[in-house]
Amino acid sequence: MVISDTKKFIFLHNPKTAGSALRKELITRYDTRNNFYWGLVRTDAINIRVDKAHMSMDIFRVLYPQDYELLEKYFVFSFTRNPFDRYVSSFFEYIKHHRKDINLAEKTVGDILEMLTEFTNAIDREAIAQKTMFRHFIPQHKIIYDGLKCKSDFTGKIETIEEDFAKIKTLAGLDDSIQLSRRNQKPQRFSGINLSDKIIQKILDIYERDFLYFNFPDKPGCT
Repeated sequence: MVISDTKKFIFLHNPKTAGSALRKELITRYDTRNNFYWGLVRTDAINIRVDKAHMSMDIFRVLYPQDYELLEKYFVFSFTRNPFDRYVSSFFEYIKHHRKDINLAEKTVGDILEMLTEFTNAIDREAIAQKTMFRHFIPQHKIIYDGLKCKSDFTGKIETIEEDFAKIKTLAGLDDSIQLSRRNQKPQRFSGINLSDKIIQKILDIYERDFLYFNFPDKPGCT
């Protein structure tokens, strides 16, 4: 999350949606909170560790009510991504940070699919909500919606990032020279992994509201 009191905008950082690249630009140019919304925190109000960069809206409301109120006053924007692609990207992020024993350079596509299957069998909504190691798997609507109310004035899609970011720059009054470069991408040779029916169904179950709220197709590879 990035808040600019000078430009009066709030960027909701939805994990694995080019947010790291955008956040870097916004922090450098417009952040007025001294990078406050970054890092892990545990408070008496919530007995779990919270990733301040990727807070769910209900946790944001409880921990930082004054900034939460600014959602009604400032221009709020965010990005979403096809849940199938985002899930696979989150899996590679998890491997990168929490399975340092695994060398992806030594793995075949078949190896990755086997690892992904094992991981998917074990993960569920509760684990995603409770464990910060799974923070990149948080359902997207939890970042952008508070209950049934969307808190984002403009929600772009990674699939149309250039067009959507051009609109955001105009609406938020951002410097037109800002250009986004994708970071933290999965290895190119693992692009286009064919997900099994079981993995597809698990993704559909966990991210049911994301498919509904953000109008994504319920089959991989569709746009």
